[in-house]
Amino acid sequence: MVYQIEIENPDVRALLENLAKLNLIRIQEIKPSKEAFLDLVGQLRKKGGDELTETEIADEVESVRTARYERKTQNHH
Repeated sequence: MVYQIEIENPDVRALLENLAKLNLIRIQEIKPSKEAFLDLVGQLRKKGGDELTETEIADEVESVRTARYERKTQNHH
């Protein structure tokens, strides 16, 4: 089972940490979705690679649109 608990009183954190030390619970910090997204973007940017030109981006968009159109027309026949 998974529960999300917001700690109102800082003293409770020590209690929860003691329960975790006894292997009765596991504490996992969850980042807010915006923060997690920005971390992911940062990681992807670190991986780097060559920047795409506008032509390469347009070609990729066209490729995806063509594939999507082909799948759509195949599903209707």
